[in-house]
This record gives sequence, C-alpha cells and structure tokens, in this order.
Amino acid sequence: MLKPLFLFVCLIYFSSSTEYNSIHGPRDSPIITRVPKIYDINLNLPYKERWARVIDDYYPQFIDFVGQLNISDKAQNLLKLLDKFDYPLIAAYNKEYAQEIKALTEYANISFTEGVVLNFIYDIAAQCTSIVLQDPEGNIYHGRNLDFPYAPYLANMTFHGRYFRDGKLLYEAVSIVGYLGVLTGIKPGAYSFSIDMYEIPGDTTHIHNITNLFGGLTQLLRRKLSPAYVVRKGFENTEDYESFVKYLRETDTLSRAFYIVAGTKPGQGTVITKFRNHVQNQTSLDVEKGRWHVVQSNYKGDIPDPADDNRATAGRDFLNKIGANNMSLQSLFDDVMSVYPLFNNETFYTSIMQPSIGYFNTTMWW
Repeated sequence: MLKPLFLFVCLIYFSSSTEYNSIHGPRDSPIITRVPKIYDINLNLPYKERWARVIDDYYPQFIDFVGQLNISDKAQNLLKLLDKFDYPLIAAYNKEYAQEIKALTEYANISFTEGVVLNFIYDIAAQCTSIVLQDPEGNIYHGRNLDFPYAPYLANMTFHGRYFRDGKLLYEAVSIVGYLGVLTGIKPGAYSFSIDMYEIPGDTTHIHNITNLFGGLTQLLRRKLSPAYVVRKGFENTEDYESFVKYLRETDTLSRAFYIVAGTKPGQGTVITKFRNHVQNQTSLDVEKGRWHVVQSNYKGDIPDPADDNRATAGRDFLNKIGANNMSLQSLFDDVMSVYPLFNNETFYTSIMQPSIGYFNTTMWW
C-alpha cells in the first residue's frame, strides 16, 4: 500500500512542475500495481490450441476491448465484405501470419478484419519510452514504459508469455491477447527488446493515422510485415545480440519504428531508427565517449523534444542526476521509469530487464 501511495504523491508533485511534460498528462486516477499472469505458449501446437487457454482466461476483457474500438458496430456490412478479401490479401504476402490471425479470430468469434485491425493498432496509437544504459561494472539495463489510449482495457488483457518450441524456451514477452507481434521481450542470456512508435512533432492524430494507414497498405501490397511481427520472427530465429540487431536493420517493414535492443556485454545497447526499407539512424552505448545511456521516446533523437512532450529530455535529466555509479535495476524503476512524465496518464506497464541474468520484471499500473 505504501509504495503506490508514495508514487501517487510523487506524481502530484511532478505534475505541478512545468519543466517536464507529456501530452497525456500526469496520472489522474488511483494507482493499482500488479504483475501479469505467466503462460507457457507452445509454438509447436496448432494455432487455435496455442492460444486457447489465454483467450479463454481473458475472453470477457478481450471482447470488451474489441467493443470499445466500435469496429463491428459502425461497419458491420463493410466488415462482412472486407472479410471476403482480407484473408486472401494477407495470406498472399504471409500465409502463416494470415492463418494465425484467422485461427485466433475464429476461436474468439470475431471477424478476421477485426483481428487484422487489432494487430496493426500499435502502429497508429501507442506511445512509449525506452532506455538502455550501462553501469560502471559493464552491466546493461533496459527500461520500458508502454503508453496507450486504452490503457485500462489493455492492462486487463496483458500477460507474460514464455514461448517454447521443441521444448526449448525461445523468448519471453509482455503480450496482449490477440496481438501476434512482440512489443517488449527478452531472450534470457542474449538480448532484450522494446519498440517505440515513430512520430513526427506537429502531426495531428488524424493526419498521422491517415499517413500510417496508406503507407502501411502500400507496404502490405509489397509483402512487408508489421515491425512487431518482424521482431517476433527475430526472437524465434536469432540467438545473440549481434545477429538480432543485424536482422532488425536488414528486414523491411510496413511502418517506421524505433527498435531498442540491450545485450549482455559492455557497449551492447542501441536504438535503431528504422524506416520501412532502410535504417535512418543508429545510436549505441559508448562509455568512452560519455554515452552511458540512450533514451528514446517517439521522436527522432537528433531533434529537440516537442515542448508538450519532452519525455526523452526528462529521462536523460533523471539519469544524469542519479549518475552511472548509483544506477541499479531498482533505481531505474523507482527514480526514472515511475516518475512523470515518463510515467503518465496512459502508461499501463513498466518493464525492467537485464538480459545477462535473464531478469524480466513487469509492473502493471491498472
């Protein structure tokens, strides 16, 4: 009880300051902390069997979220028409992806089109903050906050998945029911990952969404995958930090994104600014040059944060004030990721990771 109360008091304090801002504002509702339930997912199973237990356990919350999107209510006849074309279209560029979405939606009794929308929703709505840093002993830490407009709903359908194939643990991820990509995950002993959506300051939500939609459709026809699904395949098929980073750099995607990766050795921490078919920029840890941390929100790192959303600036300031000598997994959580504006009104989980020891701790905030 004391920790949530302490955090709430801290948020009130920081919200009175005009130095740091988030477009979502400070938390204005009670803070309830918990950890996500753990599920073992066997990737050898047929798609429906693979996801059956998770869907069964979260079915009311899942249907509630689908209802909040108002997809079916507003366009029932259009959905029926789209369903006739969507599956062949998706299957044409990636049959496995289409089959998995189809099996999931049939089991959950929603339309295929609704399943597709759910699997592309991150590309148009999410905001996040990610941090990689190195302490004086060479330990690499990775912090991640995920912000989303439907935070309370998503928090109620979020779980910790442990993904196996042939009895081998491939990776762990904070997963959302019905979403097939990886937004936050770790391959213990190898690397950890988080993805931040790419935004352009000054874009209105309407313009941004339309741009992403048409850009995504164009790339879909060119057989490109969503960034989060590309990441999932990387977790399944790459074994170490270097090969994972190379794979992310070289694999084309439907949309732009920031890839944040932490490894197990000194210097293994990087942010890749990934455009659809090329890398726009990459910034990595380099302690000798004074870069012991890299902070990424949703804007390019080589331009100033917008005044109404300076999470990255705040994150750097918090880290520099604490100092590398005083950094730990706990201080990263308590003194950086849990403080406004990094923690804001739409933050629904915080993950702290250290790949070298397989540490992966997630706190749900609803």
